[in-house]
Amino acid sequence: MNQPRITAKITFLAAAEGGRDELPANLSSGRYRPHVVIDPNQLRAVTVDSVPEETYFGVTFVNGPAQILPRQSFLADLVLMYWPNVKYEVLSPGVSFTIREGPHTVGYGRVESVAPWFVKDFPELADMKPPLRGTENLRRLVKAYAAKGVDHIKVLATERAGLADQDPRKRTFTDDELIAIVDEARKAGLKVAAHAHGDEGAYAAVNAGVRSIEHGTWVSDKTLRLMKAKGTWLVSNIFGDSDGRPMGSIFSTDPILVERSRTMWPQAVEVTRRAYQMGVQVVGATDIGYERYSIRAGGQSPITRWALPRQAYPKWQRSRPSRRRRRNSSRSTKEQVQSGKG
Repeated sequence: MNQPRITAKITFLAAAEGGRDELPANLSSGRYRPHVVIDPNQLRAVTVDSVPEETYFGVTFVNGPAQILPRQSFLADLVLMYWPNVKYEVLSPGVSFTIREGPHTVGYGRVESVAPWFVKDFPELADMKPPLRGTENLRRLVKAYAAKGVDHIKVLATERAGLADQDPRKRTFTDDELIAIVDEARKAGLKVAAHAHGDEGAYAAVNAGVRSIEHGTWVSDKTLRLMKAKGTWLVSNIFGDSDGRPMGSIFSTDPILVERSRTMWPQAVEVTRRAYQMGVQVVGATDIGYERYSIRAGGQSPITRWALPRQAYPKWQRSRPSRRRRRNSSRSTKEQVQSGKG
C-alpha cells in the first residue's frame, strides 16, 4: 500500500468487556479494516449546532503480531485507507482512540508516531522521520513549504495543552533550531507564528524572531518586555460561551484537561492584561472557527470583558472582521486590539 500510515499502541478488549469473541488473526495480512474513533475533546471540533460526538477514520492494520491476546498491548502500523480524500492529520502522536467494528468498541489505542504526511507532495523529504529535529532538517522543511506557496509558518515552541499526556509548559525546539526556522522563513519572505504556553519556549521563540506568540499562557514580564522591544504580537485565545465560562470547560471531559482548563484560563487572562499594560501589541483569536461558539459569544468580546480595560472595547468593535471575512476564515481570524501605548 502506498497510503500514509501511523504506528499505534493497541489493546483489544476481552469478550467479557464487550470485545470480540475471537481476536483478528495475522494483523500483517491487511485484512483487518475497522474504524478508529477519536474523542471530540481531543479534536476540539465545533459545528454550528452542536459538538459532534464522534469522528470515524477507516484504517487497515498491517505489520502487527501474528497472534494477540486480550488486554495485552502491542505495536502495529495502521494504513490510512482513504487519504487524501479524508483528512487524517488529527491522528497525531499522543492522540488516543477507540477501535470500532460498526457500533461496537472492541479495543483502544494511542498514536505513537506518524509517517510524514507530506511524502507524496514532498518526495524530496521522504527520508525524514518524525520527530523532525536538527537545524538542517528544519531548514529543508521550511524551504519545501515555501516552495509550495504557503503564506506563513507556524511552529510548536512548546507542547500542546489539549493532550493530557503533554506538558504545555515544556519547550520543544532548541534555540538554534528556532533560529534556523525563522531565518529560512525570512529568506522566503515569510513570517513565523509560534504556539507557546510556557515561558522558556516563548522567550526562545521571540528571541529567534517570530512574529507572534500564540497563547502565551505563562509568559513572564521578561518575555513581554522582549516582545515589546521586538514588536512581537501576543495572540490571546481568551474566549468563552454566553454564560462566561472558559471554552475549555465545554470541550473536555478528561479530568486532567478539565483541571488544566480551570488553571490555565485565569493565567491567560492575566498575561493578556499585563501585555496590554506593558504596551505589547495584543491580538484576539478564537482558536476555533467562526461558528456557534466564537470570539463574539455573549455579545461582547471575552478579551475586553475579562482582560482589557473598558476603553479598549470601542476600538475592538470597530476592528472586527467583515461578515465576508468571517465566512472565509478557516480557524482563527485575528482581530487587532489597540496596544497599551495609547
